[in-house]
Amino acid sequence: MALSIPPTFVLLTTLAFAGPPNQEAPLAEAQKVQIVKEVKAVVQAMANGCQRLDIDVAAKDFQQDKDTLVVSSEGQILEPKLLREGLRAFYASQASMSFTRIQEELRILAPDLVLYAWSYKVDGTSKKGAQWVVDPEAASFLLRKVDGAWKFIFYQESCGPVKRVPTAPLPAK
Repeated sequence: MALSIPPTFVLLTTLAFAGPPNQEAPLAEAQKVQIVKEVKAVVQAMANGCQRLDIDVAAKDFQQDKDTLVVSSEGQILEPKLLREGLRAFYASQASMSFTRIQEELRILAPDLVLYAWSYKVDGTSKKGAQWVVDPEAASFLLRKVDGAWKFIFYQESCGPVKRVPTAPLPAK
């Protein structure tokens, strides 16, 4: 006599020992550390490009496809190319710009998907000598690992108003 095992028993036994289907194994600590290191390097490269007023370097790690979104501090929803071109004109009018990091948070959502947020202060000087500050400013990024490289697939920025820094009057002659 052949033994008949009900399919429900097989499924329940499999789930009990193997876990639910499509559940990824938790990341090892070394993997988490590596992901954090890689993502922070990509964000820092973008920040460095901004501080050097080089929009092409700053925007090089944005995924260039129709699924990538950017929300500017003015509330515009754009493709990365439009943000890059808008910032190109602004950067061309600046002599310097620097960021001071206030806080950052990073969440690994999956081995190839990371949520990163940071707040910072921006100090700048235009080519005409006008000094300005934005404090605070914040940005949120969603990065996906594509073909072995981390790419920004979502970027949202918000900031307080730009404040002009009064310049000292020139000494009288």
